Amino acid sequence: MTGAEVTIREIYDKVQEISTKMDVLATRFHAGEQKAEDHESRIRALERRVWVATGSSAVLAGGAVHVIQAIAGG
Repeated sequence: MTGAEVTIREIYDKVQEISTKMDVLATRFHAGEQKAEDHESRIRALERRVWVATGSSAVLAGGAVHVIQAIAGG
């Protein structure tokens, strides 16, 4: 079906379908299935993990340098 063959009724039906889906999503969001606070806490937890991994990598890299220097006689 090309754009020229689409009728006003078909467009109306699609808009109604999208509107119904949006209503379902809005209901789920407001019912607490997906709260903004939940997303915020998940993001903060991920950020903490990234900083822990970064710190751990820095400590391990520093330790590896000392080990290599000791082995190489530096």
